[in-house]
Amino acid sequence: MSRADLGRIAELATQVSLDVSPRGVTPRLNDDLRALLDELDADDVEAVGARLDAAADPVAALIWGGALAHMGTPAAESRLDAYAKRLERDDPWPSAFPGRREVLLYLGRDDTA
Repeated sequence: MSRADLGRIAELATQVSLDVSPRGVTPRLNDDLRALLDELDADDVEAVGARLDAAADPVAALIWGGALAHMGTPAAESRLDAYAKRLERDDPWPSAFPGRREVLLYLGRDDTA
């Protein structure tokens, strides 16, 4: 995927609303964002992983982490595991909702649920 397409995903991610339930949060993706995310493949793992590592807010982490989870490749899973370990160690959004716990739960990496 091109850098411009990744930029478009980042732009659309700022417009995402969330569904909130007792089981956690889920991004509500619009059709354009969903289509772009569906185009991501194994060749995009590093670029998407870099976007996840640089996520400035929990919603961006939900989008980029969800993209890696959707890819489901061993490399994508490895990136998610490394990101989850970093989040468990350092909370970049203390007292935010959604925050660290909701991101980990959405990515299937929260073992306290």
